[in-house]
Amino acid sequence: MHIDRPFSTPIFYTQLEDENLFGIQEEIGKSLQGYEWTFNENWQSHWVAGDFDSDIISELNLDKFAKHLDTQIRVVCDEINFPYVEYKRQSWFTKLNQNNYAHKHNHGMSDISGVYYFKTNGEEDGNIKFHTPTIQSYSSIFKEYCSKPFYYEPHVGKMLMFPGFLEHSVGTNINDNERISMSFNIIFNKYII
Repeated sequence: MHIDRPFSTPIFYTQLEDENLFGIQEEIGKSLQGYEWTFNENWQSHWVAGDFDSDIISELNLDKFAKHLDTQIRVVCDEINFPYVEYKRQSWFTKLNQNNYAHKHNHGMSDISGVYYFKTNGEEDGNIKFHTPTIQSYSSIFKEYCSKPFYYEPHVGKMLMFPGFLEHSVGTNINDNERISMSFNIIFNKYII
C-alpha cells in the first residue's frame, strides 16, 4: 500500500548560528534600543513595535536580517516549485511580558508568514502552537491524525515560515523575562508571473 498526503501544510524552519547569529542579533538589538512599544488595547495580550501594514525591517535598516530572510524565501520557493518574483514585505516586533500571550489568528492573504526569535527563554515564555487547517474531522479514526496541533519551542535565532492562512497562537509567558520576536508577511506580486 502507498500513501499520498495531498493536503499537507509545510512549515519551514532554520536556526542561525555562529557569526551569522551574532551579526543579526547585534543589528536587531541596536535598532530596538529606545524604540517605543505599544500595548494593543483591543487584544489586551501583548506589545507591538511597528504595525501590521508597515515594514519595520526597512524602517530600522535591518539589512543583514533582510538578506537572510530573502535567502530563506528563495529556499521556500524552490522547495514548493514556485517561481521567485518580487514581493511586498510587512514586518513588526512582538513582545510578551509575564502573563502576555498571542491569541489564535492567521495572517490573512499573505503568501508566506513567519517569525524570527530575537529574545527567548524557550518554552517557559510561550511555544508557538499551529492549529490544524482541517476544518472538520467527523471521522473518529482520523480525528487524531488530522486535528492535532503542532508546537515549536522558540530559540534565539530560529526562524519559522509558513502559509499565511495557517492559524497559530502563542502560549502565555509564565516567567518575568520578556520574549521578543519579529513577525513578517510576504506577499508576492502575482501579476509578474
